[in-house]
Amino acid sequence: MAILTEWLRATARVRVQGASVTRFLNACAQQNLAFQKPDPEDEFSCTITLRKRDLEKAQTLSARSGCTLSVLEMRGAPIVLRRCRKRFVLIALAVLSCAALLWSSLHIWEIDVQSAEGVEETEIRAALDRAGVRIGSFWPTFSNAQIQCAVLQDLPQLSWLAVNINGSHATVSLRERVEVPEIYDEKTDVRLVASKAGLVTKLQVLQGRAVVSVGQTVLPGETLVSCELPSSFEKAPTRLVHAKAQVFARTWYNLCACAPLERTEKRYTGRERRRFALEIGNRRINLYNVADNSRNLHTEYDTLSKEYRLAVRDVFTTPLALVAETRREFTRQTVTEDANAVYRTLEAQLLQRLQQEIGEDGTVTAQSFSAEERDGCLYVTLHAECVEDIAREELYTPEPTPPVQEE
Repeated sequence: MAILTEWLRATARVRVQGASVTRFLNACAQQNLAFQKPDPEDEFSCTITLRKRDLEKAQTLSARSGCTLSVLEMRGAPIVLRRCRKRFVLIALAVLSCAALLWSSLHIWEIDVQSAEGVEETEIRAALDRAGVRIGSFWPTFSNAQIQCAVLQDLPQLSWLAVNINGSHATVSLRERVEVPEIYDEKTDVRLVASKAGLVTKLQVLQGRAVVSVGQTVLPGETLVSCELPSSFEKAPTRLVHAKAQVFARTWYNLCACAPLERTEKRYTGRERRRFALEIGNRRINLYNVADNSRNLHTEYDTLSKEYRLAVRDVFTTPLALVAETRREFTRQTVTEDANAVYRTLEAQLLQRLQQEIGEDGTVTAQSFSAEERDGCLYVTLHAECVEDIAREELYTPEPTPPVQEE
């Protein structure tokens, strides 16, 4: 701020020479002449910075002190404007630049979107574009309430969204929707069925009527615990409840996974090709010949892009940007994998998948692996015996009563 204030004032850098330079500086201090940046050159000369309006008084004081004062340089905005007062083209360009900068600051040229786990960034940007938040849009007309309403209708996975504008830079903050947990309802008529085939080893019924017994084999979908409780009174109707129980059973799994023993990897040749493009808002101007650039690289290549935008962070942003693209040539080579390493990887994946199948309460009682190489791939099979809770809730639907036939 001090530098800007100094530049707005007209100042002069002067050299004072004589036998009484100190006497001159003391006289300036007594007359309240503000001088800055004193720089002694030798015993008889010194350079200082004075305001332009104090030059005449400083000349008088230097003469009284037996010194000579010479102006080295004039600085400040008033001096620059005085020099440019006859250069109409330069003044017009400065005015146009200021107007263009003001116009640019009222439009969006950069959009940063906060990452979300359940929603892709491309989906969020597409929803923002439909809501009017896009590159080049006029941000003073934005309404956070309207944007939030439009985006949340497109993306029900989000619960809150806000667009914060800083200059021409838009930052989109969001919050994902938290799913409402399933509420346990005692009044719902629910029975328990088998989620998979198994041999029942433990049956603990908390509510309901057990239909199977320990040692019985069940199939998927078979009823384990009924929600129908018959009354002890002869004419009383059957009571329906929300069945609750733990039904542990022995289950068997044969899980298989495979992976190729050969893979293709990239090997960069060291050849690179750089090209540039100019972006003005949403328009791209290529500064290269597409056909000539593609012929220089005879194989496949990766493209790395870097953008250099004409902007000052947190101050202003312009629609002008220089895009530098680097194309790195590579070739593909076949690499043979270590069979033992692939086997260990597949083994770990199968164990993880088995744990997901049986859940946290399930236990593995026996397991074994078998491996086979076929058609350039390694096949690993996991044979496992487990004990797990196979009960699954299912809404009760009463069977329709058959119509009575009249004789």
